[in-house]
Amino acid sequence: MQSLRIAVLLPALFLAGCTSLTTQYVRPALPGAPVWKDAAGVSNPASAVQWWRSFGDSRLDQLVETVLANNNDLFAANLRVRKALLQAEIAGVARMPIVNGSGNAQSATPVSGPGGNTNSFNLALGASYELDLWGRLAGAQDIAALQAAASAEDVEAARTTVIAATIETYWRLAYTNQDLATARASLEVARQVEDLVKSQAAAGAATELELAEVRQTVESQAAALSDLEQNRVVLRNALGVLLNGVANPVAEPQRLPARTPVRITAGLPAELLARRPDLRAAELRLRATLRNVDSTRASLYPQVTLTGNLGAASSDLLQILANPIATLGAGLVLPFLNFRDGELRVKVSEVDYQIAVSEFRGALLTAFSDTSTALNARITLSQKSHRLRAALEAAQSAERLTEERYRAGSVALRVWLDAQERSRSAMRALAANRLDQLVTEVQIFRVLGGSPSAPVPR
Repeated sequence: MQSLRIAVLLPALFLAGCTSLTTQYVRPALPGAPVWKDAAGVSNPASAVQWWRSFGDSRLDQLVETVLANNNDLFAANLRVRKALLQAEIAGVARMPIVNGSGNAQSATPVSGPGGNTNSFNLALGASYELDLWGRLAGAQDIAALQAAASAEDVEAARTTVIAATIETYWRLAYTNQDLATARASLEVARQVEDLVKSQAAAGAATELELAEVRQTVESQAAALSDLEQNRVVLRNALGVLLNGVANPVAEPQRLPARTPVRITAGLPAELLARRPDLRAAELRLRATLRNVDSTRASLYPQVTLTGNLGAASSDLLQILANPIATLGAGLVLPFLNFRDGELRVKVSEVDYQIAVSEFRGALLTAFSDTSTALNARITLSQKSHRLRAALEAAQSAERLTEERYRAGSVALRVWLDAQERSRSAMRALAANRLDQLVTEVQIFRVLGGSPSAPVPR
């Protein structure tokens, strides 16, 4: 009678399961992209995979490749991908039959009386398989696969971030070394002026005030030199962390490149969705959240598990399977009996999806904002560099004229020292602008997910 009920029940369940519970993913309405214009053109762009080569520095290329081979953050990100792939495999195993087995052996010996030892052996094999009529197990597998794909995109995002950090640290080291060289040269000039004033004082042509002023200038510049040296130590340590303790394979750059920064085009705002790995990862997780709604809803439907058992017993180990006994059955779980609890879990999963949609839109807005900011900064910094160069030329001219007047006795020493300080400040401001230009170029590559001239991945 039980077999008859199972035979009647299973076809009905199969027919009920023909209705798919999978929701078709449709990309949610996205915020409007800003309108940016970039007519700078393209100058020998590199591929998206090796976009750092666009800077044309062989030492930088070698440094980046060494960091990519040893960086600890990338190693950890790859391990997370490996874990996610294994979890996806585990989710797939749940859709396969589960086999188990057991066996035992006994030996009996009479304490007294006739008769010898008797042996008995038992073996039992079992298997169970859940019929995934409404796609609950398939949904769990899909979720795990989407999460694994998102983790793979996280690796690409981490790779881009690590590359950008390496290049930026490299340029900052170049700027600091250049600044140190300029500061040392300036300190040497200040000491020469101090010697001049001392000789003038010995001849009665300089006052104690002038001696104090020039001594203050020398000591201030020497103190600033110590700060720059400490800053270089910090940058070297940061590069060591990126290299994961591996020795720096290249010599430190001593100056910022004098050439014009790389020229690239921004492309269309909508392409950010395809270019940036962090946005691709966010959308994959959004899809996984939607799939979780389906999986939660499917868990409310009846769950059918088929079981099969094969058992045998014998007094002879070699004959244990001579007379096997097989039994078949089906188990039925009715989770919808707790309808209120199930309905609440479905609503929670739907809210989770809406949260994921909001976070996805926020990530896209942030990408738009970062790109627009970087593009505008490039234009502003380029315009600023012309002004700073003109200011440096004027400051150097004023310093030369002031020195001539001081030596002719027309102006006081403080006027000459102030002119020297303005010249140094103008030189540092121009170098800082060059550094900002280079860092901005790196940021543009980063916010666009690599070289914007490369083909957009699907």
